[in-house]
Amino acid sequence: MSSSSVGSSSSWRFRVISVLTMMVVVSAMTARRVGADDAPAGPNIEPIDFASNMPAQADPSVTPTTTASPWGFAIFSPDSKFIATVAQPESDALKGEVTIWNVADAKVRCQFSQPGRIVAVAFSPDGKQLAIGPNGPQFGVVLVDTMTGGIRQTLPGPAARANCLAWSADGKKLALGSTADKSIRVWDVAGKRYVKAYEFDLTMVLAMAFDKEGTLLAVGSPARERVLLNVLDVAAGKVVQTLNGHTEMIDSAEFSSDATRLVSAGWDATVRVWDVSKPESIGELKGHKRGITTVSQSADGKRVVSANIREFKLWDGEKKEQLADLGGENNGAKLVAMSPDGAWLVSIMRDGAANLWDVEKKELKTALDKNAMPVETAEVSDPDEDGEKPATPPMSDAPELDVIHALAYSRDGKWLAIAREDGRISIRHAVDGKVQHELMAFGDVASSVAFSPDSQLLAAGSFDKVAKVWKVDSGEQIAELVGHSNWVFGVAFSIDGKTLASASYDKTVKLWDIAESKLIETLSGHTAGVRAVAFTRDGKYLVSGGSDRTAIVWDLQTHKEVATLKGHAGSIREIACSPDGGTVATASEDSTVKLWKTADWTERAVAKGTEGVMFWCVTFSPQGRTLAAGAFDGSVKLFDPSDGKERSTLRGPTDAVTAVAFAPDAHEIVAGSIDKSIRRWQAQKGTPANTGAPVETKAPDLKPAEAVTALNAVTLNVDQPISTMTFDKSGKLLAVGAGAYRVAGSLQLWDVVKHEKKWQTAETKFGLPAVAFSSNGQQLAVGNFADNFLRLFKTTDGERVKELRGHRSKIHGVAYSPNGKYFATASLDRDVKLWDATTNREVKTFVGHKDFVFTVEFSPDSKQLLTASADRTARLWDVESGKEIRELIGHGAALQQATFSRTGSLIATASGDGTCRVYDTASGDYLFTLRGHRSRVESVSFSPDQKLIATGSSDRTIRMWDATCGAEVLKLTQENTVRVVVFSPDGKLLASGSDDKTIKLWDVSAVGSR
Repeated sequence: MSSSSVGSSSSWRFRVISVLTMMVVVSAMTARRVGADDAPAGPNIEPIDFASNMPAQADPSVTPTTTASPWGFAIFSPDSKFIATVAQPESDALKGEVTIWNVADAKVRCQFSQPGRIVAVAFSPDGKQLAIGPNGPQFGVVLVDTMTGGIRQTLPGPAARANCLAWSADGKKLALGSTADKSIRVWDVAGKRYVKAYEFDLTMVLAMAFDKEGTLLAVGSPARERVLLNVLDVAAGKVVQTLNGHTEMIDSAEFSSDATRLVSAGWDATVRVWDVSKPESIGELKGHKRGITTVSQSADGKRVVSANIREFKLWDGEKKEQLADLGGENNGAKLVAMSPDGAWLVSIMRDGAANLWDVEKKELKTALDKNAMPVETAEVSDPDEDGEKPATPPMSDAPELDVIHALAYSRDGKWLAIAREDGRISIRHAVDGKVQHELMAFGDVASSVAFSPDSQLLAAGSFDKVAKVWKVDSGEQIAELVGHSNWVFGVAFSIDGKTLASASYDKTVKLWDIAESKLIETLSGHTAGVRAVAFTRDGKYLVSGGSDRTAIVWDLQTHKEVATLKGHAGSIREIACSPDGGTVATASEDSTVKLWKTADWTERAVAKGTEGVMFWCVTFSPQGRTLAAGAFDGSVKLFDPSDGKERSTLRGPTDAVTAVAFAPDAHEIVAGSIDKSIRRWQAQKGTPANTGAPVETKAPDLKPAEAVTALNAVTLNVDQPISTMTFDKSGKLLAVGAGAYRVAGSLQLWDVVKHEKKWQTAETKFGLPAVAFSSNGQQLAVGNFADNFLRLFKTTDGERVKELRGHRSKIHGVAYSPNGKYFATASLDRDVKLWDATTNREVKTFVGHKDFVFTVEFSPDSKQLLTASADRTARLWDVESGKEIRELIGHGAALQQATFSRTGSLIATASGDGTCRVYDTASGDYLFTLRGHRSRVESVSFSPDQKLIATGSSDRTIRMWDATCGAEVLKLTQENTVRVVVFSPDGKLLASGSDDKTIKLWDVSAVGSR
């Protein structure tokens, strides 16, 4: 099967990635806002400390024990004789397993396992190898022998999380498509080398295949129009066909073996058949009642199978007729795969079971028995004394079946409601996690949930563009609220429980009469999608927040806007109102939670998270003395809402925390995550109030592939945070610019050999972001945050000799040309200036950047300038003419730095989007992305031999990468944000400077040979 990677069919996983890419995960709101006056009485007096009640994390150095993970997906071999099924663990601490079966007798042939999840696999054309796609950027693509299960070879990275894999017909090339970084990568399997990466603006890469001529085709939905399909010639980098016909989001697609035909399915409940050379579909298969999440076809396209979790259908691909309904009543499949010869199909059921079907007989042949596998399984004791199993295991032991988008705690403390990716909502008993009701709520993502103040009703919003309301005790639906034209992100009950507010991506908030299921009012004022709504405690106001970075306060009597809360630099994800009614909290993608006074709607305090790590949810404790915010890095931070200061950090989830809630009596905090887990932190008994000593739970250890490599390092204590630093040509001296934007600093010169400071200037008011040695090494040029001047100092003793004026704002970057003729400055005024190094006079100004310019650097031949800007671009300039040569684009946030390799043939860029990109200087072609940092990349440096790239990040790590393919080599850590990394001229040392007020000199002389 040409796109025999699971990626083309396993759409339920794509939906997670696509939702992450668009960043539309939201969480429950008003059910968590409990007033102190109606909170149940209890022994806890806020603030209190919390500790996780989760089992201890497994030691990653020990080979994990396999548990009975559910089947995630399956594919057939090209000759249809074998099936590969993939078991996907619910935690990265467990093994992902691939089992290869004989179709004839359903017996196991061999098995392969590795730590963490496996998300895409593909058989080679001869069926002798199985390519296994990576789950993260630190892994390569593994090629496994299908006879023995042993590894034949590992193709080097960079390899971000895989969506789909495709082999060329001759087996010489392998391609990987990833929506995580919108790229398609190609390897020469025979030559065991990485070829190139290609970037496309797609919401998701649905399928790939090589045609008869060896051209790699890919199909996916363009980022701005998810109802279209673009067929791409990958190497040419162009769209060869746009397929127009679906009316809702497309979720699954698959090529025929020769890449001439394509089947696709989506949320318009249709399957379309395409001749890839034509823009219109050649067939449409109708019969599904709900959106289709998975589709597959035989190699010749004569048989097609499609499914969602409630429907499962077999089709004649030529006659465009339904042949059988294999699912029966409300019994579908989360993934289906058709054998290339059309004789067999595999379905992965909702409970993770894998079934093999005879297509001709239209009947189930057998279930693929996990017990037949030659692996160990963990024994799980029965939790009930009478032997009867509960309806569901306790939440501390069992992950949810799908990604958690929101959760809510009822005010009476009895219930937890959980909204999931697959559209279902669970109402569970809060104490033991047993299911009271499993609501088949929506055909698309259930995005938000909220309990009414009396805990009798539950409301939810969805990507179906509707909101619904149910009775909690019976599960009976009492209202369906239709009127929004786009996704409903948030819902909230009014204080009296009679009105529901809904927030939508259509830029509006709607108020509904619940009893009458009738629209009361539409509130329009936001300029972008609205993500969150919350009623104030006094019932007078409604606050809404959205992607326009503002929150609007609405008067509920007049339905007019009374205030607009501005100040966030990123989208507002959630809003919470304090129990006393005096404060509104807004959680944002800008890593802050702002606290606003309801008396006059002014900002009172800011709670800051880890720099570059978004907040996605926020809630007040019942008495309002603690603010909990869930973050993108899997942590929940607890703040003092009076001043915004952090008290402690709770850790547990391995992925973004999408929802967080306090129990009404504050005995626990509950959080839901993208990793499908629900984590609980219990209030520590006997913890006295206001001890000032909150407990931070231990973060999960790193996986083996991310383990820190021990290197020898010398530490230089600078006594100020490090902003920048650079070596002289000899590598014996290190110039350091210390301080920060509003933190005092100084210029320092260090003897690298003796590890001692030679001199230090007097303290400056603010830090020094720009420092460079002159070409002859006799002077240092320095820019600072205090004014707009460039100052020159003697290298011998630090005496200031010159002050140059010309820029209209702070000078953030400076560089000397290797030929000694010029120096250049980069400024926050958006300009780059060229100066004569002999006369110190301004020569010309390079104008073109649209935002702050942070760094500037000369090419090794002194003919070009390279600049990096907050406008998300790097630019190449011709020094003599002053004209722009090329603009390098692709990053999703400000560029912190751009740098040349020693020969000038490569350019690397570091960005606030957490990645580093590598380009070919001559052509400007994008080569690959360095992906692995969990926050902003502050600095990047090439080793002199051009074999390694080092990056420093605000995630407190230094990472080193293979400069030929982007594979991660090792990771090092410091105690705070790493602002700058730079190799010594001989390549033996890597210097890293941090906000922890130290410089580390790492001995990296042996790294290149590892």
